[in-house]
Amino acid sequence: MKELLQNMRLIMDGRLIESMKSGAPTHRRSKFEAFVWLILAIKQGETKVIDGKENFSESWTGTYPKLAKIWHWGKNGVRVFIEELCRLKVIAKKKEGDNLIFYVHPDYDKNINKTSES
Repeated sequence: MKELLQNMRLIMDGRLIESMKSGAPTHRRSKFEAFVWLILAIKQGETKVIDGKENFSESWTGTYPKLAKIWHWGKNGVRVFIEELCRLKVIAKKKEGDNLIFYVHPDYDKNINKTSES
């Protein structure tokens, strides 16, 4: 799993991901599919400035209900999943009005390197 996360940049081609999706458009997405969807959405997103810093170049803006609709999950399930990704410092989020801005955690590369050295 660590190697998969380290090499995630290699599989960011949306066509490859689309070909691997399971089920119909209304199929409940797996955690892996949801994770890949979110990373792709972030990588294809727009540049945002957070706390006056632009130390990341991509983000995705949305809400838990919007993710629940896209992934065919419950809102609470989305919240728990996102909080776990934040706790693992894979992604980070910042509230902006009624929306949340999601982006790859600024320390993600440091965390991966630390984990792979263990």
